[in-house]
Amino acid sequence: MKDYILPIATFTIVLLIIPFAALALSTNVQHAPDNTASAVLPVQTAQPVQAATVEPAAPFKVYHTKTKTVEILSADAYIRGVVAAEMPAEYPIEALKAQAAAAFTYAAGQRAYHQAHPQAAASIGGADVSDDASHYQAYNSEEKARRRFGSDFDWQWEKITQAVQAVHGLALTQNGRLINAMYFSCSAGKTESCQSVWGDSVPYLVGVNSTWDSAAPDYKSTVRVSQAAFQKAAVSDYAGTAWGPDPSGWINITSRSDAGGVLSVCVGGKSVSGTSIQSLFGLRSTHFDVQFADGTFLFTVLGDGHGVGLSQYGAYALAKQGKTWQDIVKYYYTGINITPCAW
Repeated sequence: MKDYILPIATFTIVLLIIPFAALALSTNVQHAPDNTASAVLPVQTAQPVQAATVEPAAPFKVYHTKTKTVEILSADAYIRGVVAAEMPAEYPIEALKAQAAAAFTYAAGQRAYHQAHPQAAASIGGADVSDDASHYQAYNSEEKARRRFGSDFDWQWEKITQAVQAVHGLALTQNGRLINAMYFSCSAGKTESCQSVWGDSVPYLVGVNSTWDSAAPDYKSTVRVSQAAFQKAAVSDYAGTAWGPDPSGWINITSRSDAGGVLSVCVGGKSVSGTSIQSLFGLRSTHFDVQFADGTFLFTVLGDGHGVGLSQYGAYALAKQGKTWQDIVKYYYTGINITPCAW
């Protein structure tokens, strides 16, 4: 899952007014490396809220971008393929369980949205989800996973299967509805709120500390852009820019979120968003600093991904600390429930 897909507000409204086929809740719902940076306070794991299944579990219609075909997969088969593509099987099994629960919840929400808005699914052949990782969740078939895992396939596939089976029949909810279970690779030390990144206030997508992410392999990265390439890209994307004689003044960070992500930047005298700069120069996250020297702009970037929701490396670190998958999802998604749901 690389990018944010649906407008959060629209997505939330749909899930509030459309009872998704596989879930019907009762009305009384309340709601890598071994070293880690610090411990997290214990999270109470509530018993799942009881629910009544009104329809049998539905399969997922998955659009394959390379072949432009739609394949119908059982929920278990699809989520197993998502976990295989989205999280290293070497991660602790509790982290894999958390990933599986988030992946199913996210996919079920996408399915409900597309059923309510068929026009939104037109670009993916009317399917529920796509294997395009830049807009949906990545997906590996068993055949692709076998090629990717090589001699480790048997134990890795079995571990992923066990993780999916462990959370089968459960979904992440708040106030009786599926949450939009966003996730990403690793933060810069604190997750971002949905409001900071996309402008929508979502109670379960708020910033939480994730300091252990600093041990992630992809925690820090750098991107170098020549003066000429920087100006060419900015002029192409941002109309009305003006360039002074000193390139060090061409870009200035003007505001940051509570988590440290760049919200706004002044480029050539024009105000643009941090996400725009991230996209323009291929940065891993919006948590960046920039310096100019010797004809080159140097971006130093912390974290990998949009930063909203569950940190996959954070799940790894918490699992290594002995936290359960329930602890992990309840830590990163504030105030949620784990609810029985037909897969």
